[in-house]
Amino acid sequence: MSELRSRFFSVSIMEDNKHFLFNLFGIKIKLKIHHNIKKYRNKIQQIENELKNKNGKINITFMVSVVSMFPARAFLDYLLKMQRGGVEQYNIKILIIPDFRFGEEEAKKLYNDCYKELSEIYGNEIIIKSPPENDNLNIKEFTDILFCSLPYDVSHPKYTIINIINSKILPVHINYSYMVTKYGKKLFKSEIFSLFWRVYSENKNIQESILKYSKLTDTNCPVLGYSKMDTYKSETYSNKRKKIIISPHHSIKGGFNKIIQLSNFIKYSDFFLELPDLFPNIDFIFRPHPALFIALKQNKFWGKEKVENYINTLMSKKNVIYSSEGNYFEIFAQSDGIINDCTSFLAEYFYTGKPQCYMLKTPKTITDTFTQTGINCLNHCYKAYNKNQIIDFINNVIINNNDYMKKERIKFAEEEIMINYPNSSEAIFKNLEFIINRK
Repeated sequence: MSELRSRFFSVSIMEDNKHFLFNLFGIKIKLKIHHNIKKYRNKIQQIENELKNKNGKINITFMVSVVSMFPARAFLDYLLKMQRGGVEQYNIKILIIPDFRFGEEEAKKLYNDCYKELSEIYGNEIIIKSPPENDNLNIKEFTDILFCSLPYDVSHPKYTIINIINSKILPVHINYSYMVTKYGKKLFKSEIFSLFWRVYSENKNIQESILKYSKLTDTNCPVLGYSKMDTYKSETYSNKRKKIIISPHHSIKGGFNKIIQLSNFIKYSDFFLELPDLFPNIDFIFRPHPALFIALKQNKFWGKEKVENYINTLMSKKNVIYSSEGNYFEIFAQSDGIINDCTSFLAEYFYTGKPQCYMLKTPKTITDTFTQTGINCLNHCYKAYNKNQIIDFINNVIINNNDYMKKERIKFAEEEIMINYPNSSEAIFKNLEFIINRK
């Protein structure tokens, strides 16, 4: 913490690098620092110029805190494939950091789950761990370009966007969710978004929104598609039984998201327990947002015991599969449809070509909450405002195969959602090639 001090007055920059702490006669006042964005963008340009002249390989690191929120994973896989094919211009690391948004206990659990799943896939050689308790890492030793998984500062102060730039590292962002709600406006207006070296946008509408609310330009925010879905394989499964994903969002009123309250889980929680008995010939894959039960475990909601009892009751049903792994593409491919109120799944499920039933509170929710991209998606979904409409979706669309939206849905997905699919990662590589493959 840097400090200016006199006998009666002191001002210091706090460790998060985002606030001043004023101390006047013992009265402490915390004020947010408004950084000079132009100054930092000039600094980013200097770092880029230095990297162009660097001797040796470029170090590319992928920072991850929650394994299911790893949007650059497909690009990591693409780089590893290129490396195995003889491309040797870069070194690759995965940096696992703790996410402190949900408290220390959950931070440790998410951290350990993330390490376990990624180490099983990629081995330990390329993984670097940033412990929740303390972190003595010098990230600059193994990083020139950093793919940040979230557009928030969620971990140790050294991993704030300002400290990353001050460490002479170029920060890159791929949206962890296909931005379909007006919550994106808040993110795009944030200081963090304007300080990314590159942001790769999903489609033209989202790019226009980013450019409108941030300080980015179309040069450092090109439309290259949603690379997160590049590794999705829509292979056909010959299911003997129909499979439906149920995926409730975490945004319950009073929960972690103060801007949108899309989640209908409280309303339908008992109904979700009834569905497996109502449709014994269907397998239900229950896939909640990772933060849903973290929120409900709080005493102001259900508490830990009720959450555990609910999950146990759900898993006791013979035709229910509980899904919590980071990679959910396999259940996408296996499923025949989805019932959800998540934000990212709304767009992502279009890559499957299969029908979805989107749960909404009222028709007004659509215009109040969603962007034009989100509204366009919902126009190609079956919508439910009550449990009878959910049952109708299961009976008519899934069981009786009366999917009358299919043709227009697939056409819409190919034209407006699946930009560059499945080659978005290749497009990102070409965008970065001038600095990775320096001549």
